[in-house]
Amino acid sequence: MSNISLILIILVLFVSITHVSANETIELTDGTESNGFPQWSPDGEMIVYHTLSEVGAIGNTKTWMMDIDGSNKTQLTSGKSLGPLFLISGFSPTDNPWSPDGDKLLYGSLLGVEIIGDIPVFLKTDIQIMNADGTSKNKVKGSSNAEYYGWAQNTTKIFMVDKSKKLWLLNPDGTEKVLITQGDENDSQFLWQPHGNKIVFRSDRGGYPDIWVMNYDGTGKLQLSNSEEKELDIKWSMDGTKIAYVSPSVLNTSNLSTFFNSSHSIWVMNSDGSDKKKLTGRHDRWDARPEFSPDGEKIAFDTTYKNESDPKIIVMDVDGTNETVLAKGWMPQWSPMGNKIAFTGKSGNNSVVSVIALDEKFKSEPAIPMEYVPEDIQHPEEKTPGFSAVIAMLSFFMLGKNINRRN
Repeated sequence: MSNISLILIILVLFVSITHVSANETIELTDGTESNGFPQWSPDGEMIVYHTLSEVGAIGNTKTWMMDIDGSNKTQLTSGKSLGPLFLISGFSPTDNPWSPDGDKLLYGSLLGVEIIGDIPVFLKTDIQIMNADGTSKNKVKGSSNAEYYGWAQNTTKIFMVDKSKKLWLLNPDGTEKVLITQGDENDSQFLWQPHGNKIVFRSDRGGYPDIWVMNYDGTGKLQLSNSEEKELDIKWSMDGTKIAYVSPSVLNTSNLSTFFNSSHSIWVMNSDGSDKKKLTGRHDRWDARPEFSPDGEKIAFDTTYKNESDPKIIVMDVDGTNETVLAKGWMPQWSPMGNKIAFTGKSGNNSVVSVIALDEKFKSEPAIPMEYVPEDIQHPEEKTPGFSAVIAMLSFFMLGKNINRRN
């Protein structure tokens, strides 16, 4: 191979994925216990995160809040372990537990039991609400069978999907509970549109587990994607105009090469399913958890190379160009102010919450404040009836348990 050819190959690799060190990475928690799943407050001044203080008991979980520099750590909730029984307090399947005004936090109280092999089985889930400082903890009445829930963006309402897939709208205290629509038994991963009144969800009502969208009242159901494999990690842009998601390559049980060359690709589309674009798709890695920058110009995600064990945080332009590795870690969360990315990293055998202070090249304009409050959502009329995130979080802590057992 000529020197010129070698130089060209190196240049191509450098252009396709650039490794940088100009962005400062700061660990906000120490490695004495496993910490992870940071979530920003709407004003970008606080971070809520979760800890596993004692490896070996799944109930030993806590929720904490801290300033963006890691100071003023305050414990908000704690779980319990009673033999095989456990109570997890603080984990949430919501896209973000913060109320739009930043004054309240939604979280789950999950009663479960560990069976053979430390496999958790959930017996009961209640929605809880508290002030952002951890005071005034209360159960949301009528929420004992909730599977998915979150804030109805732009409003003071909560939406809840129960085990029978009924979608309800209610006040944070459980009053004015209104049945909005009856979903399909295989519907999942419900996310309310920022700055809008639509809900995106995953459903196999079309034959495969694809992405659908509907109006908040259950009307106007529209299939947005069409793939034989299950779409993953659905995410709204902060202005509600675009949707990012992960689409695995189709596997063929009679062709082993489809397994060896499999990929998890990041796609983006408009909120009505138009203008779909495949942004990534390398066969040497699996991409996951896309996160739009506040101005929608960039996407952060984590990826795991097949020959490496540690995932990496990558930022790219929204058209898929200019990929840049920023740090080792996973689950990136872009600050609403656009100047930082929080993520879960690793320190020794434990995970830590870290923040990347972005340089000018990667900074985003701040998120647009949510001000529009649709009257029909605030005061709906009752309609005729027409846990995946929690499992991911628990898998994370189970991974921590296994790491410590091997050491």
